[in-house]
Amino acid sequence: MSYTPLHETDPDKAADLARKIIKGGGWNGPPVVVADDYLITGNHRQAAVALINQWAEDEIIPLDWFGHVELEVIQLAEVYDEAGVDMDEAHTRHDCPTISDWGNFGLFLEELPETIREKYGIQY
Repeated sequence: MSYTPLHETDPDKAADLARKIIKGGGWNGPPVVVADDYLITGNHRQAAVALINQWAEDEIIPLDWFGHVELEVIQLAEVYDEAGVDMDEAHTRHDCPTISDWGNFGLFLEELPETIREKYGIQY
């Protein structure tokens, strides 16, 4: 599945990340955080995974190195659960922001403890 990124992806950064993933034998970091169909984190990882799969299909890299690479994802609701924060209450406290209302959505994300935000690379 492809998720909608919240900002543009730098193709050079995505290609560099794809090469690092290949050299490292896979992604060894946190999963990508998504809210429904939107990426909260990981737009460069999503682009890198797409590149790796394209390179494998085009036989630029051997398919048996990775097969088909999937993006590991976690829903934002699961992150709130892990943090022990009631997502619905936090959402209501910040006037129920949508992802396009990044200012208030950032305040909503700030309800997560710093350790959790760092663990998943959540920045706002």
